[in-house]
Amino acid sequence: MKFLLSLLAVLFILSCGGSPMSDSFSSNKDLTPPVLLDYSVISASEVRFSFDEAVSVDEETMSLDPAGEMTVVADEAGGLVVSFPTPRTAGSQSTLYLDVSDGEGNTNWFLLEFYAPNGNQPGLVINEVSPNGTSSRPDMVEFYVRSGGNTAGLALVLGTEDNRKGEYDFPEMELAEGEYIIFHCRPEGEEGEISETGDDLSLSTGTRSEEGVRDLWPDEDMNLSGTSGILTLLSLPQNGVCLDRLIYTNRTCDPDDSYVGWTSTIWPRIEELSLMGEEERGWFMEGEVIFPDECVWSDDTTSTRTLCRSSLSEDSDSAGDWHTAPTGGCSFGYPNGDECYEP
Repeated sequence: MKFLLSLLAVLFILSCGGSPMSDSFSSNKDLTPPVLLDYSVISASEVRFSFDEAVSVDEETMSLDPAGEMTVVADEAGGLVVSFPTPRTAGSQSTLYLDVSDGEGNTNWFLLEFYAPNGNQPGLVINEVSPNGTSSRPDMVEFYVRSGGNTAGLALVLGTEDNRKGEYDFPEMELAEGEYIIFHCRPEGEEGEISETGDDLSLSTGTRSEEGVRDLWPDEDMNLSGTSGILTLLSLPQNGVCLDRLIYTNRTCDPDDSYVGWTSTIWPRIEELSLMGEEERGWFMEGEVIFPDECVWSDDTTSTRTLCRSSLSEDSDSAGDWHTAPTGGCSFGYPNGDECYEP
């Protein structure tokens, strides 16, 4: 009973403001840790952060993997720049750990995985696609090299940036203008499934490989949808720029449908793309959403009737760039034909 009375007395004093402890509970004291608003990888030598208030970094605890030197500069507006005197390898992944604090001593920590940009990437376009392969003629994707460069950092995504069904990170290769690359979506584990990353283009002997043409094989199955699909070529696996995109479908537009004709499976990806800016989207749309009718028609494809760009590999980010090759008209590793399939 004495304990209870003593507790009640303390509570009464606190409620009347009679305790000096009340100052420590002042509502004016900042108890909120710094909040990261945004970050961007500017170059292989610099990452910039934006916080909601000015911060300082505990440089004794910060770390970088793979290891390397770092310098840190903060400003009074919440900006923070981490620089690497020795640039990170183009296209490589790094992990950065930071402990930050504000003027009131509130702390927060961040673990950031990022890829170093590659300023010498080739100009690639998705040039031919076989989405309805068979066991003897598996799904394949062809790329055409419009300008030479190094592939470090390039990634092929089945789907969209935030909604991926599969991903293939390109090995580092030096490509020349005019080359073709055959990407074999469905490896079978054969010994001859060798990715040709160097100058010798006769190493690969897997199913449907082409001697003299660069063949690439993923470690895991990357089979394509035979009906509706999205292929995205990114400059980096994370926070990369869309370099090329293909959207194909056998669906038709239905303005009265909540998915405007798309299936519920692909709709989240279509909605994501529709909300992007024109350059990020990499695909033409006339209204506020991408309609099926604005995409490449896929219902006529077979294992020998592929989706192709023109013989000039023209790229206007629209369905008009593409046609269905006639039966037997697939041309992986060689210039596309301009003849169209006629049902």
